[in-house]
Amino acid sequence: MNRILMLMIMIFICSCGSSGVDVDQVAYYRDQGPNRVFTYQVNAEASYDEIKAHCEKQMHTKGQLTQVFYYKRAAPDVTLAVDYVSAANDAYDAKPYIRCLCNSADEWSIEKYKYE
Repeated sequence: MNRILMLMIMIFICSCGSSGVDVDQVAYYRDQGPNRVFTYQVNAEASYDEIKAHCEKQMHTKGQLTQVFYYKRAAPDVTLAVDYVSAANDAYDAKPYIRCLCNSADEWSIEKYKYE
């Protein structure tokens, strides 16, 4: 009886732990504002809705700018950028799969690009 119970618990734990998008943070830039730029690499199976949900959970300071870039291939490291604009431009120039922007009015907008 204990073995069956243990097996059922393990199956439940395994099935719960595998949901969600597989995301690896590559870089993070923050200026004094604090305006932020995040770059993430996602698995090829990640859906738009999963990425959107992940994006909207990112740290954001009210009244500032936050950009979150997702790549299905190597993401750029913007950690040592000179300023916010340089970090955002470097991330954008690397042709992201999805870009999320939270503007100073605290509204998220999400753009999907053709780059994979």
